[in-house]
Amino acid sequence: MNAGHSGHCDTPNRHGNLTGAADAASTIRVPTTGVAMDDRKGDTGRPQGAPTSTSGHIGLLVVDDCCLYRQGLVSMLGKEPDVAGVLAASDQHDADAVLEGRGVDLVLVSISTPGSLELVSAIRRRAPTTHTVAIGVADSDSEIIACVESGVAGYVLRSQSFAHLMTVVRSVLNGESVVSPHTSAALMRRLAALADERAPRVPVLTDREDQVLRLMDHGLSNQEIADRLFIELRTVKNHVHNILAKLGVSRRGQAVALMRGVASGSSRGGPGNGGAGERGRAPAGPVTGRGKVGTAAGTLPTGRDTMPAWWLSADRS
Repeated sequence: MNAGHSGHCDTPNRHGNLTGAADAASTIRVPTTGVAMDDRKGDTGRPQGAPTSTSGHIGLLVVDDCCLYRQGLVSMLGKEPDVAGVLAASDQHDADAVLEGRGVDLVLVSISTPGSLELVSAIRRRAPTTHTVAIGVADSDSEIIACVESGVAGYVLRSQSFAHLMTVVRSVLNGESVVSPHTSAALMRRLAALADERAPRVPVLTDREDQVLRLMDHGLSNQEIADRLFIELRTVKNHVHNILAKLGVSRRGQAVALMRGVASGSSRGGPGNGGAGERGRAPAGPVTGRGKVGTAAGTLPTGRDTMPAWWLSADRS
């Protein structure tokens, strides 16, 4: 080691300067904002981020909080014939500064860097045309899926080689992905789980609760419902309480409006289309519970597209 060399890594300067001593053991210098230059050629005064060769066309950024790994990867990437320039950063703050005004095609983010997944999401928002590849990923479904959900276009496992890394980089820049069959299956399972989570949940009412709700929809009071179903008034009130609790509302008018929203499109119109007429009119004949919301029997029969204000605000016994 040359005299006076501290042996410390040149870490990115918070002010974005390109000062820093060269690593005497390497032909690649990683300045503070990380543009890779060949020490044998000297600093020719090129603008920050300018290509280090005339034949390459890929601009890369390496984000890794480990100086040794970062410098080593920059050195190896700089020797690839289709790589025009390599920038380096140690964290999100420095990556933001490096990306400002520079033509970076792809960012390699070490998953071990604190806040790496947040950095990937931030890059997507800030530079939506810039691809990201996670490197050093553990061979586990959970970590791979977490990377994919953060927005990476590719990933490289800890056990995979530099040659595979370059395959992933070139594939991503060609609009392709390199995913193993096992990981593809895991991603498919995750997509299916997300679809289930996002599917609308329709509360399931019992047959009797459905009957009560249908009669509420036709404007009957609790006493009128009790008379129609030949049950006690107290029993009707219990059913109404259960309906409100299941639907997550506090007023009977809200319950009816909610069920109308779920069933909208399945049946519309006035009395001629199976809907309710004016207040107090109930369907003729016995209430059977057919057509209820949230069961295999079908959906709630609805007719009125809107509800009068007096009904929405009334709690009638």
